[in-house]
Amino acid sequence: MDIKEYKYILTVIQCGSISGAAKKLNISQPSLSMYIRGLEDKSGIKFFYKVEGNLRLTSAGKLYIDYAQKIVDLDAALSRDLRNIQNLDGGEVTIGVTATRGTFCLHEILPLLKKHYPAITVKLIETASAHQLEELVHHRHVDFGLANFPFRHFAFDYDELFPEEIVMAVPADSPVLEQTQSRPECSLPWIDLRILKDENFILLKQGQRMRQAANDLFAAARYEPKIRLETSSAITACNLAAAGMGLAFITSTYLTINPGSGLKLLSVGEPPIIYKFTAAYESKETLSPSAQALINVIKEFYKPERMGLL
Repeated sequence: MDIKEYKYILTVIQCGSISGAAKKLNISQPSLSMYIRGLEDKSGIKFFYKVEGNLRLTSAGKLYIDYAQKIVDLDAALSRDLRNIQNLDGGEVTIGVTATRGTFCLHEILPLLKKHYPAITVKLIETASAHQLEELVHHRHVDFGLANFPFRHFAFDYDELFPEEIVMAVPADSPVLEQTQSRPECSLPWIDLRILKDENFILLKQGQRMRQAANDLFAAARYEPKIRLETSSAITACNLAAAGMGLAFITSTYLTINPGSGLKLLSVGEPPIIYKFTAAYESKETLSPSAQALINVIKEFYKPERMGLL
């Protein structure tokens, strides 16, 4: 069976209708309908049935889809590896990153990748949230995503780039700094979140990873915070904190990239929340040589001594 036939059926399932699939495949709806009927007649098995005008898979259709996806994935992996087998001379790698993370790092790592592998075309997909980024990695719309571990929705293979702590950002002249402590397990001054219940906070919106970390910290401190503002941007939250509007949460690498922010970072939590910043991908077995080469460059750039982690 031609690989095109598998892609046709998969597209029908993804679109939920023959008309939608035909439009995406750039073929006529009658042609696609005739093709599906011919496939069912040839096999003697029905793959679809309709419920209120919507296509649904039969049990045989579900089995077919499982194998079709594996075949299409293998075909894509073969094509990708063949393109990159000539000593990484050419090829294309698509990287996924959240927009906030991209603000921190893309201006540094993209020129570096171009310098080391000028023949590899790097494409970028930015997302509004970590959830959307994980979806891209899971469906292999990107070769790898720059994401924090633990992952929230899927299990991925990954290369660890560096650890980063969820910390509190406070203005450099804040009286809060007088209440910090030195702890051997913390690289930053530590503050007890429980004594800050009367402070105002700038938090990210519900559903974002940083907000979940903040929710967990406040739950451990056993109080509801006084939220002055909510934003979808960690950069905005930190800028507002620097302006004295409230306290915010950010990753510990923020000052490494933004040393003149006017903020001080404090460890919070018992124990502090530590994430791994990673290059995440669906499977090590299908990661292209070009993608692995770029990951290795990023790992070298983010070595611990540069990030102030040693």
